[in-house]
Order: sequence, then structure tokens, then C-alpha cells
Amino acid sequence: MTDLSALAPLRLGYLRRLREFAARLAPENALLEVALRGEDDRPVYSNAGLPARADAADRSTGETFEVAGATPDEPLAATLTAGALTVRLEPGNWERLPLRLVFARAPTDAEVEALADLVRSWATVAAYGGYGPGEPGFSGTLHDLALLSAESGLAFLLDLGTAPLAAVEALFIALDGFHRSTAALGEISLGGPAPEPEPAAE
Repeated sequence: MTDLSALAPLRLGYLRRLREFAARLAPENALLEVALRGEDDRPVYSNAGLPARADAADRSTGETFEVAGATPDEPLAATLTAGALTVRLEPGNWERLPLRLVFARAPTDAEVEALADLVRSWATVAAYGGYGPGEPGFSGTLHDLALLSAESGLAFLLDLGTAPLAAVEALFIALDGFHRSTAALGEISLGGPAPEPEPAAE
């Protein structure tokens, strides 16, 4: 695996934005990465079945906030290598980062579903902090995942939250395993223009 430090500016950009937003709130009321709960105090889940989190909240009012970059952050390299795979890196925001996976040949329905299951399984582990702790004060979790399309391949929108770079490394190692054992992957990219956000799950 090529050094993932090429993605560090994207992650650090989000953490900076999150800290800057929290600084606008009274210190005693600023909450970060709040796990959302319903009226019955049960966890709320996103459309992907992941525990829903707000980037920040005001303890005094209960208001929640989402933090998003106004301009994309630049990676330190144009590509990275994961085993037999080359991943094209494009400018983007860690909290709204498109992942595009194109098969090397026309896939079967089973191959498409297997690849989608791989990414969803990875996201579930990442949403619970399974790839290592974040910095002090952060949960180290992925915040959400959305499937965008499944035409010539699969495209996802990742909200990587405060997940460490190790989470992305684990994903690319798994994709390389899929490429070698199940169905060959062609073009892979991370970053680039992100679509408009979907309405939040109730």
C-alpha cells in the first residue's frame, strides 16, 4: 500500500473545520460528533443503516449542525497504489468524498452485489470506530455512506467523519482482495465533485 499521507490534507481540513465551528459555540455547550437519538432515546440510523451522527451540536438548545468545506482540499499526490490497484485521487472534502469503482468488464449482478456488500461491511466497521481511535476529543468514526449509482460500476459518497487514514487503507486492501479473487476492477477514483446531499433520514 502506497503511503496514505497523500490523503492527510483532506482529513486535516475537515478536522480543522470541525474545530473552528465548535469554537463559535460557548465552550460549555459545544458538542462534537453527536450520536443522534429519537424521542424514545433509541439510536437514529441513516439510510445506510449506520448510526446517525451530527458533526456538532449546541447542548443548550439541542440544535445540531453539519460542517462542510466550501472548496475542495488538494491531495498530496495524483494516485496511490493498493496491491494491483491504482487509485486516482482528486481534490475533495473528507466529509463528502465520492468513491467510484468501475469493473474491468461487464459484471454479473452477483459481482455488483458482492462489491456493494464489501463497501457496506467496511463502512459498518468504520462507523463503530473499528479502524483505530481518532485524536483526543474525536470518535475516530465514519459518519455515513450513500450509494450513488450502479451503472458501469458502483459510486458511493463517503462522509469519513473523524475516521483515521487506517480506515481508508483497510478499504483499499479489501478492494484489492476483491479484484484478485472475485471480479477485476478497472478505474477507481476517490474525490472529485460531490453530488447534492440527499435529505436526512427521519
